[in-house]
Amino acid sequence: MELRIIWLHVVLICSLSLMSESARDVNKALNMVRNEMADHQANANKIIDFLTKGPGKHQVYNRLATFVDTFGSRIAGSANLEHAIDYMLDELKEDKLDNVHGEEVNVTHWVRGKESAQMIMPRNHSIALLGLGGSVGTPPEGITAEVLVVSSFDELHAKASEAKGKIVVLNEKWISYEKTVVYRTQGAAEVAKVGGLASLIRSVTPFSIYSPHTGWQYYEKGVKKIPTACITIEDAEMMTRMAARGTKIIVNLKMEAQNLPQVVSRNTVAEIKGSVHPEQVVLVSGHLDSWDVGQGAMDDGGGAFISWQALSVIRQLGLKPKRTMRMVLWTGEEVGLLGAEQYYNRHKDSAGNFSLVMESDIGTFKPLGIVFQGSEKAAVIMKDVMELLKPINVTNLTVTHVGGDITFWIQDGVPGGSLKNENSKYFYFHHSNGDTMTVQDPDAMDLCAAVWTVVAYTVANLDEMLPRNYSFSWNYRVRMESRAVFLCLACFCLPQLTLVSARSVNKALNMIRNEITDHQVEANKIMDFLTKGAGKHQVYDRLAKFVDTFGSRVAGSANLEYAINYMLDELKEDKLDNVHGEEVNVTHWVRGKESAQMIMPRNHSIALLGLGGSVGTLPEGITAEVLVAKGKIVVFNEKWISYGKTVAYRVYGAIEVAKVGGLASLIRSVTPFSIYSPHTGWQVYEEGVKKIPTACITIEDAEMMARMAARGTKIIVNLKMEAQNLPPVISRNTVAEIKGSVYPEQVVLVGSHLDSWDVGQGAMDDGGGAFISWQALSAIRQLGLRPKRTMRMVLWTGEEENVLGGKQYYNLHKKNAGKFSLVMESDYGTFKPVGIAFQGSEKAADIMREVVKLLKPINATNLKAVNLGGDIDPWIRHGVPGGSLDNENSKYFLFHHTNGDTMTVQDPDAMDLCAAVWTVVAYTVADLDEMLPRD
Repeated sequence: MELRIIWLHVVLICSLSLMSESARDVNKALNMVRNEMADHQANANKIIDFLTKGPGKHQVYNRLATFVDTFGSRIAGSANLEHAIDYMLDELKEDKLDNVHGEEVNVTHWVRGKESAQMIMPRNHSIALLGLGGSVGTPPEGITAEVLVVSSFDELHAKASEAKGKIVVLNEKWISYEKTVVYRTQGAAEVAKVGGLASLIRSVTPFSIYSPHTGWQYYEKGVKKIPTACITIEDAEMMTRMAARGTKIIVNLKMEAQNLPQVVSRNTVAEIKGSVHPEQVVLVSGHLDSWDVGQGAMDDGGGAFISWQALSVIRQLGLKPKRTMRMVLWTGEEVGLLGAEQYYNRHKDSAGNFSLVMESDIGTFKPLGIVFQGSEKAAVIMKDVMELLKPINVTNLTVTHVGGDITFWIQDGVPGGSLKNENSKYFYFHHSNGDTMTVQDPDAMDLCAAVWTVVAYTVANLDEMLPRNYSFSWNYRVRMESRAVFLCLACFCLPQLTLVSARSVNKALNMIRNEITDHQVEANKIMDFLTKGAGKHQVYDRLAKFVDTFGSRVAGSANLEYAINYMLDELKEDKLDNVHGEEVNVTHWVRGKESAQMIMPRNHSIALLGLGGSVGTLPEGITAEVLVAKGKIVVFNEKWISYGKTVAYRVYGAIEVAKVGGLASLIRSVTPFSIYSPHTGWQVYEEGVKKIPTACITIEDAEMMARMAARGTKIIVNLKMEAQNLPPVISRNTVAEIKGSVYPEQVVLVGSHLDSWDVGQGAMDDGGGAFISWQALSAIRQLGLRPKRTMRMVLWTGEEENVLGGKQYYNLHKKNAGKFSLVMESDYGTFKPVGIAFQGSEKAADIMREVVKLLKPINATNLKAVNLGGDIDPWIRHGVPGGSLDNENSKYFLFHHTNGDTMTVQDPDAMDLCAAVWTVVAYTVADLDEMLPRD
């Protein structure tokens, strides 16, 4: 302890010594501005109150929503961007700002055109993609070639001889945007160098719901230009798995991308003229252009509009800063910072008059403070400025490198600032169709605008300009870095010096505790086998191979029947008992082609997924106004509460709309979160009520149309759906067993469904549940264990079409219900398990609490009493105890019934743990002396 105290004294003395020189400079600057800064608190409070409580509340959000709903995406070179700039200039003049004008900028003009990628081998699969900015196109017939998958440039170069004449997929892992984006920007050039025909890059994002991203890329002089695009994480990973198994992959890629001659665009400028030093400037900025997907509401509508709001608030409050506050909304940012660079070149002679340059281009989520780059003295002043934001708890100043459009000014010595905000989800939406107003929060935008306005106004109103960046000398950096290294060493060394009931139980529980405890050895064997031994990742690998081979498996399709045949063969190969299929009559609904196109107030393609059982439209579709009224297409923009409470809109929406004379219903997807990802699911019609077409649309489009309608905007949509309800067909439930050694007629059932919707891969819903049920039997067989009762696996068919396989299985076997000890179903994800959800008698629950204690080595001992449903519902109503897998499935409904339900959702280690829970519980109950008590 004494030694540790000595160390602390050493650390403090040395740190103070290192800081003393810096502290002297800091204190001098601090004393100069502290009194002045206190005078600004009253105006800062005025600004904050105006934006968060007064007339400015939600003003910036509403202005941005009107703008992006009106114009949508705004790619450089497009007429739409220029119309948007015209609109902004008019609005800024209407807002009575000073010196409103546009400054011309030469920008590139890249046009996406139609694009598609189709996997031809090993199966047909449409690959979602977004061509990268600046990419060349393919010939009209496309490029059809074998695929080489690599995970890095090093692997690409090592396999250079294999890459020639192939389409190369780069499946780089996300580390951070800065470290990963190089694959997007340089991927095409590197692939071309080794003779590749085209490059498909895994989207640069940490998270996906089958959402491709775009962005700019660069060709290299002297290297052939090849087509390049980003694909989803899901498809990149699927092709990686396929390639690892030695599967030959062939893809046809078509891209109509064109690089057209440069055009003239404009930076958008407005000011509040300085009252004392009008020639001196504090600049606030964001960029007005966006990519040609989504709405560009986050990147960078939010940054652009809080910059407008900063000036607008000062004008509305009648404040007069000493220096000019200038707003510049850059153009051509997404295609290489063109607007910013040309603005700097035009104005760099005045750089000495710029006190601070600010840019917001990394989100306008809840603000945390300002990221700042400048001299030490300027940083001291900025820390005091940030204290003015104490009323909204946004006082952080992070001193580090600042880049983007203001880089040119910072390199010239001008202090620079960027908005720091809680933007952990920024790259979920970045450069994707998910960049819409749904990302934005009105209250968070008010707070961002308050930060932006207070900082810009205060710096513009100081007696002196901010000191320049002369302090960042080599000597200063060494001193700072040395201090950091010393403190890190001290922090490392200090820890090295640190020295290191009886409870009552009921009679039934006492009777079986010893029996269950005797199963701990076998439970440990199972857990070790699945998490450390030969069974490790077996369930994940089996499922991955299955879903990669068959993809989605909708009831009634030939593909589902091929998948069932495969499963029956695999189960026999696994030497399980009594492997067979049991016939089930299932509905046969076919989606066909479908589309929804907004015609008024502007052209916009609405992503949708028709709902199961829906009728189709006439070939020409239904063109109608969107409104809740007779003769209209009705949009339900119901808010997510929970699945149980919200799904009624999907199930019954078409009925209710038909009752009031609506022509079709478009339902907001039943999910709490979206990256422009529509969901599907079953719906029902009511006898005597007209059947009308019905589909789910994205949260983003439902909210956009709700905003438009609230403004009184007339919306007209053309809806086309080829959906058909064909005659029922025969499918099969898939059955396998481990025969009981003592009571073979008594059963513990583990079940899930093998069918899925016709989107994604059905890996989560319910491939995971199906395959841990197979794994439960497989592990017992591989370990040579013999339960007293029969362990039976049933993989239901037709579950997604109203639990058809489950109901018909019950009707076929209900006469034997008295011999079912426990029925288990996993259909809510196979994420990290926490235990078992259970429904049954109190005595059975007591026994099950003891059973789950066997899972203590993997920390999954929770038993949660709930009402269960799904495929096992008829058995539970018959009195049979029921169990479901309880797991950390908070993200389940993000992927549920979407194209995002793929193997990317699954984690190999989590699946092993789920299989361990499933196997230990099923085996132990099957091996007890007595069946579980009935309810």
